Amino acid sequence: MGKKKSKKKAKKAQEDLLQTANNIWLAGLGALAAAEEEGEKVFRKLVARGEKLEAQGRERVEQARDEVQGQVDRAKDRVEGARGRLEDSLADLTSGVDSRVKGAMKRLNVPTRDEIQTLSQRVADLTAKVEELKKAGAAPAAAKKTPARSTAAKKAPAKPRTRRAATKTTATKKASPSTKTSEA
Repeated sequence: MGKKKSKKKAKKAQEDLLQTANNIWLAGLGALAAAEEEGEKVFRKLVARGEKLEAQGRERVEQARDEVQGQVDRAKDRVEGARGRLEDSLADLTSGVDSRVKGAMKRLNVPTRDEIQTLSQRVADLTAKVEELKKAGAAPAAAKKTPARSTAAKKAPAKPRTRRAATKTTATKKASPSTKTSEA
């Protein structure tokens, strides 16, 4: 009977060992299932947090973009205003300079562009008339053909003597021939 008992004990130990191994296996499966459930819950929580953070981030980005766009628009408005004021000032300055230059030119009796153009046109018209008259006058003048005058070179009058030369000459006339050589 001792062998039966030890066989029973060995079988019992084997069954206990199998039961323990099975329990360990089931505990592992339970842990896996629990981890899966908890992991899924944790995953869902993380996704929800991520969505919340993403929405907050988008909102912040939109706010920042709107703020920057507002600043850009205000800067554009200021630049446009400054440009308008500058153009007005430049126009006023140019107008003032133009009126002063025109006034100075008028005081100096300098003709205007329009006056110069009018005079230029009159000169051109008169030049054309003169040319017509020359052509009309050239035909009768060619028929008359008068002899050309001779222009002989005239002899230039003698230069008057200077006072010193004149006194010397008179002194020589009065002096004798012997003194003439000593004066020279």
